[in-house]
Amino acid sequence: MPSIQIIKLYEITTAMKTISLLSFCLTASITLSSGQDLPDLKAYRSDIGFNTNFVFSGIFNSGGNGNPFDLMLKKQQTSSTALRFGTRVSFNNYNDLSSPYQQGYNKYSAYSLSISVGKEFQKQITRRWIFYYGSDLATSADFVDGKNYSQNNAVPLTYSLVSENKSNRFGLAVIPFMGIRFAINDRLYVATQTNMTLLFNKKDAYQKIIDANNSTPGNNQYISSTKSFYENSLTLTPASGIFIFYRF
Repeated sequence: MPSIQIIKLYEITTAMKTISLLSFCLTASITLSSGQDLPDLKAYRSDIGFNTNFVFSGIFNSGGNGNPFDLMLKKQQTSSTALRFGTRVSFNNYNDLSSPYQQGYNKYSAYSLSISVGKEFQKQITRRWIFYYGSDLATSADFVDGKNYSQNNAVPLTYSLVSENKSNRFGLAVIPFMGIRFAINDRLYVATQTNMTLLFNKKDAYQKIIDANNSTPGNNQYISSTKSFYENSLTLTPASGIFIFYRF
């Protein structure tokens, strides 16, 4: 019996030493991490950056057109808050005519512009890592025009308009976001974020098609119609783009 009690006492003592050692290591690591001198986010008053997504999309997807260009300016208010001013621009123009002997071709153009303002809250995790979140309010305008042409048999090597679809869209969006950023040095950092976009749009759509019953070769007549309606959408955008920011 005494030997069994000695063994149990030894096991309890060993367990207590292990727990004490783990507690000491955890306390020490917390103390060291909290004792680091974190950088002052107010050291620089402004951050300017752009989304690199349009660059890498162009490199790795040579057939892609119209990748948006995002530019953002931040004004640091306090050590943990900043105002954000952003703009997004995209354009896309193409036609698929590759030979003058094709029976027809399509012509497409699209332009979009978005301007946003918002507020960002920042939480320093370590010296280089910062978690941030907040919300933007954005206005947007989109213009799309698609046309289809067919070869004009009455006049060789010329084309006539068959149909056209055009739309103008104006919207207002509320965009909550959260993201993470990593400081490369005191002035340069990279960031990525996830957005949830609640969008309200007013869209004007115009359609024009050839009137086959009243058209003659070289003299086409068209039927047109215009519609206006409202659109609402809720989308979640994953952290797919990387911003590069410079502080000054």
